[in-house]
Amino acid sequence: MDEFLVIAVGWSTVIQAVVVVGAIAFTFRQLVEAGRAREFASLQQVFQEMHTTESDDRRDRVLNSPKDFSTWTPAQWRDARAESAHFQQIGFFVRHKFIREKLVMEMYSLLILDLWRTLSPFIQHEAARMGTPTFMRDFKSLADAARNYRVSRKLPTDGQVFAQPYMG
Repeated sequence: MDEFLVIAVGWSTVIQAVVVVGAIAFTFRQLVEAGRAREFASLQQVFQEMHTTESDDRRDRVLNSPKDFSTWTPAQWRDARAESAHFQQIGFFVRHKFIREKLVMEMYSLLILDLWRTLSPFIQHEAARMGTPTFMRDFKSLADAARNYRVSRKLPTDGQVFAQPYMG
């Protein structure tokens, strides 16, 4: 009878260890799924803000604004602030890993670069005016990452992708 109890205790220890390992694996899997859900929610928010007629029109107005921002109208200033804030938010999401940088770069790297080229004098002016050197730092980081992403893949960085039709 004592031998049976020793074997039963040994097996119960093994079973207990298997259950604990299974619980750890299940917990890890749940954490991965929670991270994906958070990323999906953030990405969905970016998509909703990015792909509206209003935001497309605003982005076109900003990209077609004169280089000298001192001649901008109040509406152009509002558009520039809205676009800067939107890409600052995307940069914030990337910096805090709510969205993977690679996803943003694959979808919007050229747009980020074009907007940064257009808005950087305005952003630098606003940073100096407010005395805040870190003003729009996440947008700037996003633009740097977009440049690095496109250079590392030998992709155009200056809008030349639209110069010739796709002959795929």
